[in-house]
Amino acid sequence: MDGIIVRGLIAASLCLSLAGCAAAGDGAGIAPTAAALADSRWRVAAVAGEGGRLSDVPADLRVDLAFDVAAGSASGSAGCNRYRASASVGEVRLVFGAVAASKRMCAQPVGGMAVEARFLAALAAVARARIDGDRMVLLADDGAAVLALVRAAD
Repeated sequence: MDGIIVRGLIAASLCLSLAGCAAAGDGAGIAPTAAALADSRWRVAAVAGEGGRLSDVPADLRVDLAFDVAAGSASGSAGCNRYRASASVGEVRLVFGAVAASKRMCAQPVGGMAVEARFLAALAAVARARIDGDRMVLLADDGAAVLALVRAAD
């Protein structure tokens, strides 16, 4: 993945995880509504890893997230396997239910299974989200960024 985009996502996630950024009143980093997420698709750019730091998803690994707000669900590719989970979008909260995933093993790309495991664990930790244009950061209850995403082109 292009380093400039990833650095921008990491910087945005750090900013959004600080209380002052959301309180700036300029509309940046707003909590998404159900309407804003309806039928949207996102490419996962970075996943929380060791020590909670966001690390890039390898460019040759497809990890994505698609919302079906009307059905109350989210689904996509976790890297090696397909997954589906319930998704509850409230005024302030975004919570995913238990994740069901296929159980296919993949040897390529190297490290794909580890990224998938970190992604699924991060998805379970999501408590809320912040959107800034075509970027979204999913946050845990403590405000730590667990996933950084970019809106997928149709």
